[in-house]
Amino acid sequence: MHINNVLNQSEIEAIKKALTECSDIEEQSEYGRYMYHGLVWTNDNTFKSTLLHKASELSGRDDWLFVGAACATYTAEAGEPNLPPHFDGDNTDLIMTYQIESNKQWGVGVDTHVYTLEDNDAVAFHPNENIHWRPHADFQDGEYVTVMFARFALPVGTNYAHKRFDVNHPIFDEVKAYRDSL
Repeated sequence: MHINNVLNQSEIEAIKKALTECSDIEEQSEYGRYMYHGLVWTNDNTFKSTLLHKASELSGRDDWLFVGAACATYTAEAGEPNLPPHFDGDNTDLIMTYQIESNKQWGVGVDTHVYTLEDNDAVAFHPNENIHWRPHADFQDGEYVTVMFARFALPVGTNYAHKRFDVNHPIFDEVKAYRDSL
């Protein structure tokens, strides 16, 4: 599900501040991205409660648990941005891929649908039931897309480790063919 104008300006600025203060940034050249690890979310950052509220609105459930949030910047400086079709294979029941800031249009694929995000938009889906990916794209020098992956779980604690398929598994064939057709 696509969500417009997710956060207010102070919440966005708090996330950007956490990114600039992050000292543990990993280059993942196989995905063409920098991952920000160990982000410190201060108590005055209300984005977590805003996102929990959005999760409840979308699902009609109010028992979501905020599992965590990771951020990444996709850019040619880190390699060729590429996110092939996959499941996450973790304990997450809902993910919001939230676009923090970008100067490049790069959709988010969920099964055989592509969502176009603007800054401060998100797409929410089940990362272990929905195959998700990004379209093939050529990033020029200086182009980037910075996103947050906010993860939520239900109290039952389902483990989806059985969904950790190799990217060449036949379960992804239909979605890979769709992605390649774009």
